[in-house]
Amino acid sequence: MVCFKQKYLVVTVLLFSFIFCLPNFACAASIRTVRVGYVPLSGYMNYDANGYRSGYGYEYLQELADYAGWKYEYIEGTWGDSLVRLKSGQIDLLIGLADSPVRRREYDFSEASFGLNYAVLSVRDSDDMYTSDDYHSLDGLTVGMLQGSFRNSAFEEFSKTHGFSIIPKLYPDEKSLIEALQMENINAIGLNNLRRSDAERIVASFAPLPFYAAVKKGDAGLLKELNDAMMELRLDDPQIESRLYQKYYVSNGPAALILSPEEKKYLRDKEKLVVIITQDQRPYSYFINADHKGIVGDLMKRFSKDIGIPLVYIQAKNEVEAVELLQQGKADIICDFIQDYGIAEHSGIKITFPYLELQYTALSKRGYLTDKPKVACQEGRFFNQIYVDKNYAKDDIQYYPTLEDCLDAVETGRADVTYLNSYTAQEILSESKYRNLQATLNPEFSHKVSMGINIDQNPILIKLLNREINHLGLAQVSHIINNNTLLAKRKMTMLDYVYENPVQIIVGSVLFFGTVILLLLGLLYMRKEHLAHVNKLAYDDELTGLKNLRWFEENMPTLIRDNIGKKYAVISFDINRFDVINECYGRELGKKILRHIGIVLRRKESEDHIVVRSQGAHFICLLVYENREIFESDIKVWEQQFSVYEDPNTFIRLSVKLGIYLMQDNQMPITEAIDYAETACYEVKNSANSFMFFDERIKAELILHREIENHMEQALQNAEFEVYYQPKFNMQNNHMMGAEALVRWNSSHNGFLNPAQFIGVFEDNGFIIQLDFYVLEEVCKFINEQLIAGQHVVPISVNQSRLHLSEKDYLKKLQNLVQRYNIPAGSIELELTETAFADLQDVAESKAIFAAVKNLGFLTSMDDFGSGYSSLMLLNAISLDVLKLDRSFLAASEDSARTRDILEKIIEMGHKLKMQVICEGVETKEQANMLLSVNCLFAQGFLYARPMPQAKFKEFMEEQLAMF
Repeated sequence: MVCFKQKYLVVTVLLFSFIFCLPNFACAASIRTVRVGYVPLSGYMNYDANGYRSGYGYEYLQELADYAGWKYEYIEGTWGDSLVRLKSGQIDLLIGLADSPVRRREYDFSEASFGLNYAVLSVRDSDDMYTSDDYHSLDGLTVGMLQGSFRNSAFEEFSKTHGFSIIPKLYPDEKSLIEALQMENINAIGLNNLRRSDAERIVASFAPLPFYAAVKKGDAGLLKELNDAMMELRLDDPQIESRLYQKYYVSNGPAALILSPEEKKYLRDKEKLVVIITQDQRPYSYFINADHKGIVGDLMKRFSKDIGIPLVYIQAKNEVEAVELLQQGKADIICDFIQDYGIAEHSGIKITFPYLELQYTALSKRGYLTDKPKVACQEGRFFNQIYVDKNYAKDDIQYYPTLEDCLDAVETGRADVTYLNSYTAQEILSESKYRNLQATLNPEFSHKVSMGINIDQNPILIKLLNREINHLGLAQVSHIINNNTLLAKRKMTMLDYVYENPVQIIVGSVLFFGTVILLLLGLLYMRKEHLAHVNKLAYDDELTGLKNLRWFEENMPTLIRDNIGKKYAVISFDINRFDVINECYGRELGKKILRHIGIVLRRKESEDHIVVRSQGAHFICLLVYENREIFESDIKVWEQQFSVYEDPNTFIRLSVKLGIYLMQDNQMPITEAIDYAETACYEVKNSANSFMFFDERIKAELILHREIENHMEQALQNAEFEVYYQPKFNMQNNHMMGAEALVRWNSSHNGFLNPAQFIGVFEDNGFIIQLDFYVLEEVCKFINEQLIAGQHVVPISVNQSRLHLSEKDYLKKLQNLVQRYNIPAGSIELELTETAFADLQDVAESKAIFAAVKNLGFLTSMDDFGSGYSSLMLLNAISLDVLKLDRSFLAASEDSARTRDILEKIIEMGHKLKMQVICEGVETKEQANMLLSVNCLFAQGFLYARPMPQAKFKEFMEEQLAMF
């Protein structure tokens, strides 16, 4: 019962959070520009591989800007330059300063710190003679330090305190320091933790101090904005410093774990370590032919490799037996011990830092809940002491020797629930044997996992284990977890395969509605005194007074079946661009509008007219209708009632979009009817109409889209995508001067598909990125083959999606293709559509990307110019090689002299910008003559050649070469 209440509260919170949280589109607001000192420092304020700003300090400032209402002008310089500029008022803000009485006389500091700054002594990663525990090895180090740094005295004081000497050597900036270390002019660097380098290894850190933001002395207004914004940000994100530190300063670990002489001797004397395994649960920890596998198994293998000593495993039935074996001296380590110091002390065990966190899941029989559940527990597990014993009565707990016994007890009804870690629960539920079980994540219980050793064991071992855990780092642990869970290949039986794949596309819906039904079933078993309150939460929408979608799905099937002679329509509708209304007028006014809609809808409620609120500004209706013609008229009248919202202070025009499904069978699942109506609603949002009926065309498109998404990955592996080439011609002499690479899909499931049938789907789901590079590589292969064979080549244009411009490794992938296939400069032209250019948010960033593309030897082109909203500013900002006119100009120019004049000026503009101008879609001689008359010399279209497969295109090129 405790588990169910907790689960119910979590689901309720998540549901209401999802309903009321909408995308945040900012309206016009007063933005203050703040001049910030930007001091380049690795990991703190620096530039990434693409030249974008990055780092702990930079990202902290960006998040702070949302709360302060600021935008920044960054002014780069050294610490010394920036301090002088701040004092003189040339900049407004500088972060990363340690507070001191001297500095407080010159600057005003923030109330809260931005993090912790401590002194760090680091050496080259390859210098394994220096270790953090052996201060004698540091004696005589030549240490590079920054001139004027207040930290310099701390390094000398630290060395004296620990009995070694250093030779300080001063440098003007960080760059020269790093160069000196790389050139081996110095042995170490003395800086602070506000930088990161994977080429270095920290051997000492000390003297922690908080660091702050500072403003010009006396700038009280800016200081107040800063303090207020920091307070709000920390209330919303208390872990911001930890999160950013983890992101920018926690390394994946050095290439090798450096051991101290004392640790090396200890390991030589041990020769091997005996490790106790306490759980046999796939994929957490298990054995295959004496080979330790799973998350813990892979972590222990990494541990063994790092310290250079073999591990010998013994398996205990449970944690209690593992403690006994350890105390008897039969083993050195328990590899997965609960991170609880109280239990560890009671058991005579020392525990390491945690290296993993386990979330616990309750498994119960599907669709079965009880007020007083019987809990099946595995004997000898400490989890029982810290959770089960505290939350369940002693008479309700049953103990079994193994996890499998616990699962069988739940499956057979001897127990109602059992608890296990979420990794294993996911694996268990995928087995056909336990398909009758369901999982409920327990958000209130998780524990960290450590390693444990006997309290009398040599303390070197616990220190060595802790060093290895820190050495691994979160990134390595996450990688191992993913390899054993998300990326793991599971053996599937035929029953598993049949169960999982036929309705794969609706698995998400089934899980969602299954969760809703589970929640409703659970409410039936709540205590009687809470029943009325629970029913209200479960079925009523508090804001509008309407029922909710859950009530609709539960009650409408019965209503429809009981009125078999009536014809029903399901309508899905919402207020178009309601998020903009929320942002511009405020969420309170948005709520008033929804309440107004609820009042209007409730007036019409009857057995033949039922409306519920689904979420946000989205509603679902069930209406009785006589025939489609009358129904359409009623719908037009109905939507007019929501066209305006008016109160004494506000007048807003509203736009309603409706998707309608006319039910053909009163026995069909209501969820299927809702899905069809919502699909039509989605479609109508992309049209000028206000409503749309779900019909066979939409259904066929939906089925095709699902088929396309189901088979696209396999199709790419099977080379079902074929590259076709359409030649381009010089219309003055009829010479072929290039070609465009186009893609066709010869699908083994759906036959031959044109791009219009699948490109849009790939644009939506992101698969277009893989397909574009596949086509581009095929073109590179073709050009390479032609050059090797000594054959003629022409420039070939290849389409590129706008998604590539935000792809992290886009330029690197292009460079790899050029180098792999030795592509000469100017051989390939990358085409981006005009609408894609219109979507560009950061012109400066895009300009840099296109410049880099051209430096790699690619030509660049704007495709379909004139098909959308042509951006002349973009043509001015971004240098392109080719301007490709959309075919719509041809048809329009035949009937309009005005359009022809516009076309002539566009071509003239393109030539003045030193761009090659080409027109696509040329199909008649008249069109070609018209283009020549306005000085467009190049064309592509059926008049000259249709798209053709590669082999035929190769023959076509040879014929053209022979002719001319």
